[in-house]
Amino acid sequence: MNVNRTSAQVLYSHPSVFAGYGLNSDLVTKYERLAHLLDTRFQIPVLNLPVGLDAIFGVVPGLGTFVTLAPGLAMMWEVVRMGGRRRTLARMAGYTLADTIIGSVPIVGDIGDMYFRSHVRNARLLREEYQHAKSVYDKGILMEA
Repeated sequence: MNVNRTSAQVLYSHPSVFAGYGLNSDLVTKYERLAHLLDTRFQIPVLNLPVGLDAIFGVVPGLGTFVTLAPGLAMMWEVVRMGGRRRTLARMAGYTLADTIIGSVPIVGDIGDMYFRSHVRNARLLREEYQHAKSVYDKGILMEA
């Protein structure tokens, strides 16, 4: 059977995209919680500004930059595992790189970490990519290879 399919349909056609790799809504939710912890979990009372462990770890030179790099890379890996779109991966890489560069600058990086919330952005992109992949898969567009 010759079926015309878009690249997204081919990309998300195999059930292992979801079942085999274990990417599910619960896992995406765990990444969202981790992003909240790293970027917005705590409040600075006087300023009423949400901050997370990223900004707190950033006070120690080198520690914050590299400790908080791992979750960004992990979220990007999940997009790769599910066969996500390159533009989503590129945006996530850009946010992670920007956070790493901003966070590596003493003092300015600490302030930047309070305002530039790359983990929350990446978690949102991971959720959107998961929903896109699931909707393409659920539509049953790709019934046969």
